[in-house]
Amino acid sequence: MRNGSALVGILMLFLTLFSGQAQAISCAHVHAPLTFEASMKLLVDQNLYLLQEHTSQIKTDKEIHAENRRLILKAESLPIHPESKRVTESQIDLAVRKIENHKVAGNYEKYDREDALVGYCFGQAACGHLQSLRAGIKKAQIKKVWAVGPMRTNGADWSFHVALAIRDHKGKWWVADPYFGEAKDLSAWYTGIRRISTDKKMQIFLTEPEKFGPYAGKYSRDDLGLDVDRQMDYYNGFFKDLMESFGEK
Repeated sequence: MRNGSALVGILMLFLTLFSGQAQAISCAHVHAPLTFEASMKLLVDQNLYLLQEHTSQIKTDKEIHAENRRLILKAESLPIHPESKRVTESQIDLAVRKIENHKVAGNYEKYDREDALVGYCFGQAACGHLQSLRAGIKKAQIKKVWAVGPMRTNGADWSFHVALAIRDHKGKWWVADPYFGEAKDLSAWYTGIRRISTDKKMQIFLTEPEKFGPYAGKYSRDDLGLDVDRQMDYYNGFFKDLMESFGEK
């Protein structure tokens, strides 16, 4: 666990980065210039709840909204990978349908818990990640986009939402999110998901696709529950069945 000063340093680092400043920045335990690409990797091991909570305490909803918009512009301005696979909006629509029709990700309700609403947006994003890799989309074109903050939709309260983001060969980011049922570009996705924010202080993050949940950490066998009995698995075998559907164990 980081000490207090180091945690504050990390928090301030991300606040500076996501406010749109382009100069090199450093803080406790960070000694090299942090690029936007590097931030997406670093965020994998950060707790997004803590980052959003801190931001919401010191900034207004309008300030956070402006920072989210700047983040989207930063993402769109990233260099395009020279070997990017051709991707179209219709293909992202197909990716959404493939997630919705997947025998595990599309039937996530059967894995929900009686004592908690899991929702499995992160499970669907994981499914889309695996499907995209199988389709030959380059790793550099695949990210996850997170919305963090209190939300309410269809009578359910959410604290975060995540979906798969895929960049096309022209540099545009598309989000394959079953919540919307169709492909949306990153800007339109943000506009749509912000509508269900209850305090309008929702913060969005773009990370490497290996990030598992809003807490720190990437996919691991322990978190996925791959090595425990189904009865002891918090996710009731969701990820075990998902991996088996891809021929993995």
